Amino acid sequence: MTTEGKSPILSLRNIAKSYGPIEVLHDIDLDIFAGEVVALLGENGAGKSTVSNIISGTILPTAGAMTWQGAEYAPANPRESIDSGVAMIHQELMLLPHLSVAENIFVGRYPMSGGRLDRKEMDRRAYQGLERLGLDISPRRLVKGLSTANQQLIEIAKALTLNARLLILDEPTAALGGAETKLLFKQIEKLKSEGVGIIYISHRLEEIKQIADRIVVFRDGAKVKEFETADIPVRTIVEAMVGRSLGRMFPEVPTPQEETVLEVRDLASPNGTFSGVNFAVRKGEIFGIAGLVGAGRTELVRAIAGADPISGGQVLMNGEEITPRSPREAIDRGIVLVPEDRKLQGVILDHTIGENIAYANFESVGTSGWINRGRMKEFTDQSIAKFGVKGQSHQRASEMSGGNQQKVVIAKWLTRDPKVVLLDEPTRGIDVGARSSIYDIIVGLAETGVAVIVVSSDLDEVLGVSNRIMVMSSGRQRGILDRSEANDVYVMELATAGHARSFDQEDLLTPVKQKLDLVFIPKVVHPWYDVVASGARKAVEELKEDGIDVSVTWDAPPKAEVEDHRRRIAAGIDRKPDGLAVACLDPASETPLLEQAIETGINVITFDTYCSERFNFVGNKADHEDGADLGHFLAERIDGSGKVAILAGSPTATNHKERIAGFKDAVAHYPEMEIVFEEPDNDNLETAVRLTESALAAHPDLAGIFACNASNPIGAARTVVDAGKSGAIAIVGMDDLQETMKFIETGTIAGVKAQRQWEIGYWAVKNLVAMNQNHTIPREHLTGSQLLTRERLADWWDAKRGDRELKEPDSGKRAQRAQA
Repeated sequence: MTTEGKSPILSLRNIAKSYGPIEVLHDIDLDIFAGEVVALLGENGAGKSTVSNIISGTILPTAGAMTWQGAEYAPANPRESIDSGVAMIHQELMLLPHLSVAENIFVGRYPMSGGRLDRKEMDRRAYQGLERLGLDISPRRLVKGLSTANQQLIEIAKALTLNARLLILDEPTAALGGAETKLLFKQIEKLKSEGVGIIYISHRLEEIKQIADRIVVFRDGAKVKEFETADIPVRTIVEAMVGRSLGRMFPEVPTPQEETVLEVRDLASPNGTFSGVNFAVRKGEIFGIAGLVGAGRTELVRAIAGADPISGGQVLMNGEEITPRSPREAIDRGIVLVPEDRKLQGVILDHTIGENIAYANFESVGTSGWINRGRMKEFTDQSIAKFGVKGQSHQRASEMSGGNQQKVVIAKWLTRDPKVVLLDEPTRGIDVGARSSIYDIIVGLAETGVAVIVVSSDLDEVLGVSNRIMVMSSGRQRGILDRSEANDVYVMELATAGHARSFDQEDLLTPVKQKLDLVFIPKVVHPWYDVVASGARKAVEELKEDGIDVSVTWDAPPKAEVEDHRRRIAAGIDRKPDGLAVACLDPASETPLLEQAIETGINVITFDTYCSERFNFVGNKADHEDGADLGHFLAERIDGSGKVAILAGSPTATNHKERIAGFKDAVAHYPEMEIVFEEPDNDNLETAVRLTESALAAHPDLAGIFACNASNPIGAARTVVDAGKSGAIAIVGMDDLQETMKFIETGTIAGVKAQRQWEIGYWAVKNLVAMNQNHTIPREHLTGSQLLTRERLADWWDAKRGDRELKEPDSGKRAQRAQA
């Protein structure tokens, strides 16, 4: 956007910030205009967060001045900035998970009437804020059931109800997948069009190129560059971020020996923070791990040290598998960790230097369960001298500088003569002099044959002290570089390029193979999967137009039987296709088969039902959220009162169970709603009809029905029509089959959450082709769902891209009469 002739809504002039003698920010000039996105970029510690915290009133500047909408602006705290119309949304969200959406939006300022909370007014105003962002979320929905992206948007909605005209978003996509990021960006564009200014802090350069109008680069507390985003190469931005040359503070790094000390094989974490990590460290080698915030580096070294669990893989020492399950096991094997946060995890601040060192070396200073004070002083005095700690053994750790605290942490572990030392951000927050001495310690360890792993966000540091460098991004290793080939620009490009970076469709032009053979195995023959197949066919057509010959074999079982499904997966693997897409029926027993497919070189994607973090996934994972949304939606339709029946789908399907759990969580908010009937129908239309008849016979005053999967809303609707109660009983359910949509059009079904299965098929094909071409694709391509009601059918028809003419629905009994 052009800002020529416009006045900024926010101006900073000569802003500086010092902590004692250390200046962390100096002479910052910055203008922000209405309706633009300004990205603040820089390495960790460059100053961008300090600037944002000054603007939001979290910290006060040491010098300089600000103006807001032309008037003097000097917020003393965040409340003053919010009252002025400036709101900051932090990377760590500040929502209360056990409160509703509306309660979170208005926490601390609830609308009152007659001395009591006016819940209807609160819900009404919350709904207005949600509607402004295009969110189909009930204000009464519990926040804990929302996706991370929707929680992020709730924070934005909260700010908008405060009439914020400037939003500061700090790493807003750090925990989001590709689909969630697109949702956030869509809402940011909407806010821009309404004249809201946005300051956007992120390390993800590809995202910055998509969303920002201007880029401001910080380095060492100074604003060093400003770009208009259009046509600026990523490389130019990276060079501005890392523009410092390596200093002479790094000692010469020794050549490692040939012997391998530590080896990591295919290590993975249970929560997906890292996976598929492989590397080996030699005796006397300094192995650097680089990456940005959220790359999984800290979680990786904590797992190697036994502090965090792993879900797969091995840790070996000297060729022996030793995967530690606790820090004690790791320490006993000779692996020690100097953690990232020294104050929380490294030292006990209220205890002395001597006590901190002694606690990790009890066998050297204690006897019979007691510490020998004389022996402790002698031992710790030696450690203090050896590692250059400036202090006395009787001095409390809280009285020391950050650099000396870090030396105490290092000393307490290195006195154990470890074989492997893991250093996580060893120089964070300490001065240059202390840094230099810690580098000497690191190199000294390597010279004695210790294998050293250094995690650092400082590119100069990781380049200056390492023999080799592994770059991580989004929990994956993106490359291992020798010291001779590594440079700051190359490392930064690897660290940023892998962040949830999806392929560009225009790049799908030169397949590794001229003809690609893909096999799709859904759970069962079903109209829902017919729509998935139509999306897959569309993707194949587009690819063929681009000269990529793709064939898809669709192998759908006639019945949902686990053994038959497993046989079809095995047969698909035997075909040796280029890609295999499976809707897992039984994840536990089918995971080993899919792992076997990967081992034989077949690219694997799971779709519809999430199976394992081992495989790429395309589909909707928000089943609990969908169920809760439908629970609140049903409550609105029946005024929060009445008897409700549940058609429970398959009792073994995890996604069905999650939807029902979400639905029940929502209903629990309405004391006058009662679930009086719950039976599984195994997603069988005839069974759904029979069960609905039973529910109506047992409860003639039934107010609502929740049908948790694709066929049962149709069965419920047919029965309700035949009973003459269309519109009198509110039916909510899942998915957008053709007959379902006709029942919505006639008002028999109040609404459904549709899972966009057409997109699932389309992107499963595109992603498999991208994997074949060695593109980086999102680990999870979340297609999401949308609430469809009678009022929203026009949007649904547009999204389907198809013919609007559908068959009229027939109830079961009318169909029988027609056949007779």
